[in-house]
Amino acid sequence: MTSNIAFYLPNLDGGGAERIFCLLANEFADRGYNCSIIVDNKDGPNLEYVAKSVNIFSLGTSNKIKSLFGLSRILKDNLIDFVISGVGISNIKACLASFLSCEKHQVFITYHNVYSKDFGLGSGLTYKLASVLTRLSKKTICVSKDIKNNLDTQFRAHNKKTVVISNPIDIENIQEKSDNYGAHDDEILNTSYPLIVGAGRLVAQKNFNLLINAFALVREKKECKLAILGEGHLRQDLQNEINQLGLENDAFLLGYKDNPFAYLKKASLFAMSSHYEGFGNVIIEALSLGTPVVSTNCPGGPKDILDNGTYGHLVDLNDQKAFADAILKSLNSPIPATILKQRANEYSVAKIANQYEVLLNS
Repeated sequence: MTSNIAFYLPNLDGGGAERIFCLLANEFADRGYNCSIIVDNKDGPNLEYVAKSVNIFSLGTSNKIKSLFGLSRILKDNLIDFVISGVGISNIKACLASFLSCEKHQVFITYHNVYSKDFGLGSGLTYKLASVLTRLSKKTICVSKDIKNNLDTQFRAHNKKTVVISNPIDIENIQEKSDNYGAHDDEILNTSYPLIVGAGRLVAQKNFNLLINAFALVREKKECKLAILGEGHLRQDLQNEINQLGLENDAFLLGYKDNPFAYLKKASLFAMSSHYEGFGNVIIEALSLGTPVVSTNCPGGPKDILDNGTYGHLVDLNDQKAFADAILKSLNSPIPATILKQRANEYSVAKIANQYEVLLNS
């Protein structure tokens, strides 16, 4: 008898967790499971990535109480066997909805970031209730070792029910898109100098000030260019920093890019300067294209992906000189692309789905 799997999250916005759920839903549908995605509202750019073989149920409301009872009905009416939830308050609602339906669903909750005091009410509450939620759910999936440790120690989660399963990436899609870029990208992508790329929202978490100041030290020793992809409220502050350092002809804030993979492929180096990361999907995306990586050794997934420095340089938080030295070392003596691509293959959709499948069937 074919199992019914439902992924539950608020919507299909452009975040990493939403994209991950789409990839996993498509993969399980390809494997013959009856697969559904349940959302409070059927919107968001990730909607286009959902395969036709995956059912989409919209609860049609952002009201927490109405969506809770709507979710409970869908789980019961569609005979859902497994529920996988994540993002915001969804883990709480999935556990409650399963209880209200009076059916024996196996609920798997997921956590995609290390806890931060900057979290909104819903996400923060999901962490503060981890002790209860990890006992109500079948298993709790953390996308990095630091998240598991965070839940187990700080929030008294049931540590025997928390497991680590990394995020998958669609390697084939990334490689295909990396060869497609528009004429407006030519000036940066075709530079004759080494190109360093950073990517992410222009917010405090990403700590692009560190990258910009480290780049200034690198420029004193080596001709190169810096391109930062992403938008956010700190754009003007970062541009001011670039101007004050006299880097306006070498460092560029290029805004959000629909296809960042062309930049990652052309880059001589990808640099992540974050204060913390839940996982760090873009690091694997860079590795999958053979691009070397330098990252802060921040809480979250970077150290897992880079195997504590085996597949890329890890530097202490806020150490500009160490970050600059690591960039120079990587530019002058990069890890071979074949080794980096082999590492990225460990995070293919098929391999990560295998880990989920073992968990579901256990």
